[in-house]
Amino acid sequence: MKVSLPFITRQQEAEQKLLEEETAKRVEEAIRRKVEESLNSEEIKLEIQKRLEEGRKRLRDEVAAQLEKEKEVAIIEARQKEGGTIAAVLLFHNEVVDWNVTFIRDFNDWELDGVVSFMTLLYSNISKRDGEDGMWSRLKRIGLFDIRSFYNVLRAPPRQPFPCRSIWRSKAPPRVCFFVWSAAWDKIWTCDNLMRRGYSMATWCCMCGCNGETVDHLLLHCSMAGGLWSFVFRSFGIKWVVELLFGWHNGSLLFCHLPRSSGPTVQGVFRAAIPVFQYNEQARKEKEELERMLEENRRRVEESQRREALEQQRREEERYRELEELQRQKEEAMRRKKQQEEEERLNQMKLLGKNKTRPKLSFALGSK
Repeated sequence: MKVSLPFITRQQEAEQKLLEEETAKRVEEAIRRKVEESLNSEEIKLEIQKRLEEGRKRLRDEVAAQLEKEKEVAIIEARQKEGGTIAAVLLFHNEVVDWNVTFIRDFNDWELDGVVSFMTLLYSNISKRDGEDGMWSRLKRIGLFDIRSFYNVLRAPPRQPFPCRSIWRSKAPPRVCFFVWSAAWDKIWTCDNLMRRGYSMATWCCMCGCNGETVDHLLLHCSMAGGLWSFVFRSFGIKWVVELLFGWHNGSLLFCHLPRSSGPTVQGVFRAAIPVFQYNEQARKEKEELERMLEENRRRVEESQRREALEQQRREEERYRELEELQRQKEEAMRRKKQQEEEERLNQMKLLGKNKTRPKLSFALGSK
């Protein structure tokens, strides 16, 4: 029984083609698996993230540098002539000052911010007088700079006027006035002031021995000092009113019923000291109120930052779930595709098996 050669050749070609397709699929699957394992590794992810961050940072720096360069170039090119003076472009019209700045070309869109900042800077420094260019200080009306004016600007002005008249114009001895003046400025040698200068000592009051020795505590809030104040006020028939005492000019309402004297008296000492201690008490209350407001603002900022962090975490979790869903859909699609390919391959194998088991026909011609 003979088999025709063309049929055998086609069968071999089909088997070889099927074998090549199966080999190619296996190689492709191995390569895909290797690539996925490499991409899913932590080192590759960190390297990709690092390169992305470096690229973004480099791009931002380049864009910022380019914009700054273009802004400087635009401002330099906008000047009509080199070395112009302020007097040449500053015009005075009936006590109205204006800048007559002309440009040699129109502005581009990216140059508007630089032009706006340039004009804002010009109109924020308008001269009030016509004359030669020169330095002018705003700290004094005459325009001359001195250390005293600059020191007054650096030193914050007190929210409440200092009771200098109650101290220096009282009938207390000069030594007492100097002591009260030093206490008002927190300059007497208490434990806290000495420790600021580097001395090591116990931070307790020398009279009551319970609290830190500060100027306000030592002269006003200490239990022994409070007892002394109460004794003195009861001796003169005076009632201590902290909130209203500072409004009484030089304590005259307190001592109006006392006999006047031309020399230093005890009344003059207390007349000088009472407004100062009330001033310290008021300053302490204002400081506590300011600290409370700062603490409340800090708490609000922390609460806002915490809410922003929670919102950012929630968005990241949603993004992570979306990525997981996309990955699951991708894996499901790949699994379905692989299953379909496997079914097609099995169908081809079954078809090839049927072709092998089919009886072979002989077309040989018999002789008669």
